[in-house]
Amino acid sequence: MSEEKIWPDKTDTDLWEEVRAAMIEKHGDRFDDAHMRKVFDLTCDHFEDYVSKSRFFKKALMNCVWERPIISKEQQVY
Repeated sequence: MSEEKIWPDKTDTDLWEEVRAAMIEKHGDRFDDAHMRKVFDLTCDHFEDYVSKSRFFKKALMNCVWERPIISKEQQVY
């Protein structure tokens, strides 16, 4: 049995909600909705054809961390 393939469509609200839920589950409230949506759109742009759901989610979760805004030294908490 092969894994489910998805079309990475920025307008797919069901896919967006699933990815958003996965990001919140993994990262909690570390990222705001605007950042998560930007990452979702970037991930959709990355793939040009159907892709396995697990690969898409893995890329989106990785992008969430890699695309995060850089914080200034004043904002850093130790």
